[in-house]
Amino acid sequence: MSLPNVPGMTPNISLSTAQTVPLLLASIALEELALAHILNAEAEKLQFVLGTLTPARTTFSPATVSLSNLLVVNSSIQRTLGDVIKKEMLLEFKFENVLDLISMIPPPVETFCECGASFIIPANSTIIRNGTETGTGRLNALGTVQGRVMICNDCNPAETDLFQFEFTSLTTSVQFLAATYDSLPTGELGTCCFNSATGEAQFMITGTGTRNGVPATFELVVFEDIVPPIGNSRIQLILNGSELFEASVAPGNGNVTVCPGFILSECS
Repeated sequence: MSLPNVPGMTPNISLSTAQTVPLLLASIALEELALAHILNAEAEKLQFVLGTLTPARTTFSPATVSLSNLLVVNSSIQRTLGDVIKKEMLLEFKFENVLDLISMIPPPVETFCECGASFIIPANSTIIRNGTETGTGRLNALGTVQGRVMICNDCNPAETDLFQFEFTSLTTSVQFLAATYDSLPTGELGTCCFNSATGEAQFMITGTGTRNGVPATFELVVFEDIVPPIGNSRIQLILNGSELFEASVAPGNGNVTVCPGFILSECS
């Protein structure tokens, strides 16, 4: 026997396990509501026969209700209540299955973000250029030596800083000054996300500036470990899309904070 074919219907439904839970709970609630209406109807039926339901919209014929009539009505109500009890047991089993389903869903990682990020790479920190070249340098607020850089998305725009970066090795010297940040279509300056594979919150921002006095573009990515064990935070700065600088920050040393105050979505 083949399955029924309904013409003109090609639904494409894609739901995650977490998305099915509220739908299942809603279906249980609607069934419970229907049972409540049935119980109320049976109660009103008994009240009507006993003459306690007011105002009465109809009358009996004959007007006198005998004991046998009451027993017949009572028996009918008992059968209906028995069916309701059976349905309640099925709903209990269904609810227990939903609870089991909920226990299988991993809890969301709740990290919080009002501002994009704040960070500081202190002077004379170790920085790696293009994965192999080791040097020293700093990355902090423009015009200061130890100032913390704070880049804000939805807090006070006055708190948003530009930054400067310095790198020195035996063969290379780089000074970069940020001049502008790129705005996203949403109006925010950067993007926040959470990488569940590494346990890091991530903030990324792009913009323009000058590298050794020459116009340049930059991409700044700030990483912060937010899942125990808490380890080093790190910062990546990419100039002109190809020159990569990386620095690690020991806990408490660089004051790296990514997105405090917001529930982060998974990084794509």
